[in-house]
Amino acid sequence: MADQINSLEDLAAAAGTAVEVDAPREPVRDELGRSYATGKRKDAVARVWVKPGSGKVIVNGKEMAVYFARPVLQLILRQPFQIAGVEGQFDVMATVKGGGLTGQAGAVKHGISKALQLYDPSLRGALKAAGFLTRDSRVVERTAGEVDPSAGFDTDGFSDPQPEDNTEELPRELRAEITIDAI
Repeated sequence: MADQINSLEDLAAAAGTAVEVDAPREPVRDELGRSYATGKRKDAVARVWVKPGSGKVIVNGKEMAVYFARPVLQLILRQPFQIAGVEGQFDVMATVKGGGLTGQAGAVKHGISKALQLYDPSLRGALKAAGFLTRDSRVVERTAGEVDPSAGFDTDGFSDPQPEDNTEELPRELRAEITIDAI
C-alpha cells in the first residue's frame, strides 16, 4: 500500500483537484440583534426571539414562572441554556399557540434551541448532541372515525336518528284509527 489518506486535504492532493470544504456557519440575526426560530411539539407552535440579556423569559406576555407554573415545565425551558452553558446570558420572548401546557413548553424549548444555534453557531454541536434541534414528532394517535371530544358529538361519530312522523302519509281514516288505538 502506498500512502494512506486521512483527511479531505489528503484526498484532494491525491486526486489533484480542489475539494470544497463547508464554510463555518454564520450567525443569523435581525437588525435588533435578535435571532428568531419556530419551535413545534404536538399541536403547539412557538415563535421565539433570543437576544443577549439577563436571562429573562417572557411567554405570551407573562413571566415564565407565571405562564408555566409547574416546576417541571420551567425545567424544560431551562434545558437548552444549561446544555449550551449560557444560563443567564440571553433574554427570550416567545408567543405560543395550540396544544396544552406540556406541548407548549416543548415547543418553546425547541424554538429556544433553534434560535440559540442561529445566534451562535458554535452552540450547535451541544444542542444537536442533546437532541434539542430535532422536532419531537409524536402526536396524539386517533383511531378511525374518532371525533374530537371537544366538538360535542357522540363518541362513535354518528348522530342519533330523529324519529320520523309518518302519519301524514296515511289516509285520514287510518290516521284516526291509529290515534284512537294509541290512546
